[in-house]
Amino acid sequence: MPETANHLADLSVRAVLGDVERGAFTSREYLEALLDRHDVTEPTIRAFTWLDRTRARAEADAADHRRASGQTIGPLDGLPVGIKDVFDTDGIPTECGSPAFAGNVPTRDAEAVAALRRAGAWVLGKTVTAELAYFFPGPTTNPWDAARTPGGSSMGSAAAVAAGLVPLAIGTQTNGSVIRPAAYCGVVGFKPTLGRLSMEGCLPFSPSNDQGGLFARDVDGVARGAAAWAGEPNARWVPAPDTATAAAPRLAAVRTGDWDGLDQSSRDATEYAVESLRRAGALIDWVDCPPVVDALLPVHRTIMSREGADTLADIRASHDHVLSPTLRAYLDEGARVSDEALIAAREARRVAITAFATWMHAYDAVVTPATVGEAPTPETTGDPRCQTRWQSVGAPVLSLPCARGPLGLPVAIQVVGPHGADARLLRAATWIEARLTHPGCPPLPKHSG
Repeated sequence: MPETANHLADLSVRAVLGDVERGAFTSREYLEALLDRHDVTEPTIRAFTWLDRTRARAEADAADHRRASGQTIGPLDGLPVGIKDVFDTDGIPTECGSPAFAGNVPTRDAEAVAALRRAGAWVLGKTVTAELAYFFPGPTTNPWDAARTPGGSSMGSAAAVAAGLVPLAIGTQTNGSVIRPAAYCGVVGFKPTLGRLSMEGCLPFSPSNDQGGLFARDVDGVARGAAAWAGEPNARWVPAPDTATAAAPRLAAVRTGDWDGLDQSSRDATEYAVESLRRAGALIDWVDCPPVVDALLPVHRTIMSREGADTLADIRASHDHVLSPTLRAYLDEGARVSDEALIAAREARRVAITAFATWMHAYDAVVTPATVGEAPTPETTGDPRCQTRWQSVGAPVLSLPCARGPLGLPVAIQVVGPHGADARLLRAATWIEARLTHPGCPPLPKHSG
């Protein structure tokens, strides 16, 4: 029944968990719907590097057995998830988008994967990453337009959720690789406060900037995934059901210094979102970004490039010949950053973090453009400038789709919260989400069976 399969594949995390619990369908039936969708979309989208159908069916059947016997093991029991191919997975290849890791099969899970398993989730597949989680793209295409990039190094995770191949996926962000692909693919992306979620067992690039993140169809979905990753009760992360109708949050709308360089589609979408939220009762005004925060783009590049060069030095020494020219050039740039320049950049970031914290006391969240514009063609993974400032200060951030641009592709806003106030940000984002127009699902082909 292709219609049923397509419908099931488009459900949110909350809907899947609730419907399975109520007996509307089984975990195995849900899996078969995802595999049906996979059959017709994956040859074009290419979101996965690994997916074992026999193993997946055994996992789904085990979840159904646990449920039938009253032995469910956590809040995500039976939920299939996608794992960016930079997280170690026990007995499953982890090749990090590079020949340097070809044939690598870890013997233990990264903490993120282990935490999701403890919550009852299971690994449906490993999703494509850009080379070593940097900018050189993998083969994944955007579900909205195969001639466009899904964006960011977490490209496979974002595309898989957008295409209905998995309801929840995880990725990483060092300079926008959760927010940008979520925006380009029309799904919700959430990057918590820097250091909030464990990165043990994940390929490092720039350790002082690396943070895990999540993709789902809505804010509730990424919040449930974050709670599981953190090993904390849902109540610590998932907004209450009445949050969408609660009092309006205090919001700041921000045009950063590169506003005039953004595509008209991005500026229009942000201004439309701000006006929509104001009409809905939000206390929202356009304000200036603190100058030291606005000036963080070169600071972030200095830190990221030097840390990348240091972190990947061993890989470069042994596998330089298989690295892309794009990555080698960036690592060369990082190797030229002096210790003095690195210290100065870290001090500038420290000052900006302090200024950001003071500035954010007045607001629950900031609303600002998520990307330069619609998804570009796939020679790169897109321009990260809209994400860099907020990543550099370590703030929690969500991407919320809110419009379509002139090419018919999704455009999103970025919702930024105070450092450490992840739950507060998720509440504000839930309120905002309920008042924006979602661009819908990509025009995927239908199952022919």
